[in-house]
Amino acid sequence: IKIFDGKIFLINQDNRIICLDIEKGSLIWDIRSVSSFIKSQKLIALAIRQEKFIRDLKNALIRIENKTYGVCRVTGKLIKKERLKLVPHATLSIEAKNMQK
Repeated sequence: IKIFDGKIFLINQDNRIICLDIEKGSLIWDIRSVSSFIKSQKLIALAIRQEKFIRDLKNALIRIENKTYGVCRVTGKLIKKERLKLVPHATLSIEAKNMQK
C-alpha cells in the first residue's frame, strides 16, 4: 500500500493495481480500466494517422492528374525520386523540409 496526494494505491488479490480516493472513499481507477483506456487512445491515434496518410495519398493522386506531382511546393524544384519512393505523398524537397527546422 502506498499513499500519495490523497490517494491510496494498492494491489488486490487478483494482482490488480487499484487507486482509491481517501476523502471520497471511492475507486478512482484500476489497472484494467487504465490499460483499456491507453489501448483505446493508441487505437484512436493510429486511426487518425491512417486517415491522414490516406488523405495525403489522395492529394498525391490529384497532383499526378494536375501534373504537379513531384514538384516541391516551396522551391518549385523537382523532388528527388529517392524521396518520393520513401514518401510518395511528399510535397516538399529535402531542401525545403530542412528549411522548416
